[in-house]
Amino acid sequence: EQGVNMPSFLGYMKYSVGILIPIFVVFTLIVF
Repeated sequence: EQGVNMPSFLGYMKYSVGILIPIFVVFTLIVF
């Protein structure tokens, strides 16, 4: 399961960062 879990975890991290960064940037622009 580790062989399948690691790529999924890394892909999840990239997917989360790809969504969280734009949201964080928009939030920063709105607040500041």
